Amino acid sequence: NGTGIKLEKTSGEKMIHALTDGAVELYFDSVKKFATTSTGISVTGDIVSNAIVEANGFRTTTGSTDYSLLSRNSSNTAVYIQQAGSGDILDVRYGSQAAGQGTSAFVVNSSGNSTFTGKVNILKGGSTSAQGDTDLMVQDSSAGGSTAQMQILGGATGFSNLYFSDTSTYNVGGFIYNHSSNYLATNVNGSEKMRLDASGNLGLGTS
Repeated sequence: NGTGIKLEKTSGEKMIHALTDGAVELYFDSVKKFATTSTGISVTGDIVSNAIVEANGFRTTTGSTDYSLLSRNSSNTAVYIQQAGSGDILDVRYGSQAAGQGTSAFVVNSSGNSTFTGKVNILKGGSTSAQGDTDLMVQDSSAGGSTAQMQILGGATGFSNLYFSDTSTYNVGGFIYNHSSNYLATNVNGSEKMRLDASGNLGLGTS
């Protein structure tokens, strides 16, 4: 009838519609699942693949070494998530969209450990930038009375510790809070040098 080609069962169940100067539509049990459009395609439902599928925004393979979800604004600039081999389960990168290229910003390995590459700003509010040599900033400066707060939560009879480490000793300096006895100790040069006990007594050079 000039409107296109339609493939249907005698019962009227739709299978394929190819419309003149328009869409090609695929149906499942008379429900449209796939259609071409003037700008691309429209899919209703899940897409399952056991082979390589690659496009501007998505790539996957059947192997265990390359699974990427891309967002890019040119052929050479992208932000993407990929499985980066047996050691790294999740790798968030930016820069070149070629597999294994670009700069890694965040990695979660097979043990569940996370690594950030670069500086980290945990932002609740505000726009003031960190000092140039600051590696980690917790920020809530949206108003004059805003409070930025960090919490180290230990068990009721355990410890909450903040250590200042170097490449030789992880606890060369730091603060140790004992929740069982409720004292705060200060480590200097790898050992305790000061303690404030639960009664407010301060000991220097003795615990």
